[in-house]
Amino acid sequence: MILKTLSEIRNLFDAEDRRQWPVLLAASLLVGLSRSLVLATTNSAIAAYGKGEPYLHYLWAVGALAIAAVGIGYFSAIRGQIVSSRMGIRLRNRLLQRLRASNLRMIERVGPDQLHWHLMHTVRTLASTYGTLLGFVGAIVMLAFNFAYIGWLSPWGLLMALIITVVGVSVHFRQERLNMEPQRRLDQLSNTSSARHREFIRGYKELRLSAAKSSDQQAQIDQINQEIQAEGLKVARISSKGSLVTYFFQLIMMMAVAFALPALTQLDAVTVMQLLTAILFTVGPLESAVGAFPGFVQARVALNNLHLIELVATAPARRC
Repeated sequence: MILKTLSEIRNLFDAEDRRQWPVLLAASLLVGLSRSLVLATTNSAIAAYGKGEPYLHYLWAVGALAIAAVGIGYFSAIRGQIVSSRMGIRLRNRLLQRLRASNLRMIERVGPDQLHWHLMHTVRTLASTYGTLLGFVGAIVMLAFNFAYIGWLSPWGLLMALIITVVGVSVHFRQERLNMEPQRRLDQLSNTSSARHREFIRGYKELRLSAAKSSDQQAQIDQINQEIQAEGLKVARISSKGSLVTYFFQLIMMMAVAFALPALTQLDAVTVMQLLTAILFTVGPLESAVGAFPGFVQARVALNNLHLIELVATAPARRC
């Protein structure tokens, strides 16, 4: 699902923006590498201190790596925002051009409120996916280097960490796949809610003159709000279960390294502490990586909506 979604989103960018991808992806790689090297350098300083060796000279390296991570991360975030904004503007213009050339009856069948929703919300969701992708890539890179460092400290520790992480992430990913249909329904309900509120604003003079119409309109809005709340709760429950599963397996990983690994491999205390530090450093990137799953699900729903609108806009008129 993720690879297909990202492939389709890539096609929404023009050639100039796609040329920015290698630079931004390289920046994400460097951010992940810098953060991982901060961990490795800090652990080396701790190990040197434990052995009674000079360790303060590591401070310069840690500081330089931290500054590099912050600076490159800032550059990546700003450039990514520019590219995403350009994509959103271009995509809205493309939809407007297709709507201008489309059959009037097709447009009336969809309705102006739904078209406005897709022009604004759907396109905004797709544009924000690029930032989600950059964060996801940076998290994956940092995880890869952290796991490599764990493997350098202890191959058995790496095996444990990989097995537990893969199982936890797989369960989380399965949970997010279950969110596809609830997220689609929530998007439709939000679309309807937007239309009802726009109707209220357009007809507020008439509603002020008729208590019955005002009451009926408010009842419709209340009903939609209740459905949105129920569907949103369902989406939140599924995502929360996935997040809690990931957190649970992270705790298992730390306990395995702290208690099982020393008994199996006779590791010294310094190495165990370095392993635990490395694992703690994987918590943030792992949460960022799995936290991108809901964004990819929303992007999949938005892409389906975009394809449907474009299909309707380009469909030939039926002859009576």
